[in-house]
Amino acid sequence: MSLDQATPDQWMAGASAVERDWDALYADQLPRIYNYFRFRVGTDADAEDLTAHTFERAWRARERYRQDLAGFSTWLFAIAHNVAADFLRARRPRFRSMPRRSSPRRERPKRMSSSIQT
Repeated sequence: MSLDQATPDQWMAGASAVERDWDALYADQLPRIYNYFRFRVGTDADAEDLTAHTFERAWRARERYRQDLAGFSTWLFAIAHNVAADFLRARRPRFRSMPRRSSPRRERPKRMSSSIQT
């Protein structure tokens, strides 16, 4: 079976982490990962950055990949999911609490009664 006919999981099977053809895996999985991010973040630039970050994380973690637990694309999409969550969490607006004032608290104004006396 040639590399073009093999699935990503078949490429990973039977090869050590050093021997894996990352260029072929990258070429095969790039459109899928990019589209995953493009759908979620909406901009091409962010999708490209997040795609690159995903493959960088996968490259650094390649020794920890275990084909007996999940297929390569499943493992890669789990990394992509975590990258997207980190990105979206960082973009979320954060509200800071206001520091308490040292002055005493003002009393609430008293409510007027509903019946007016004349």
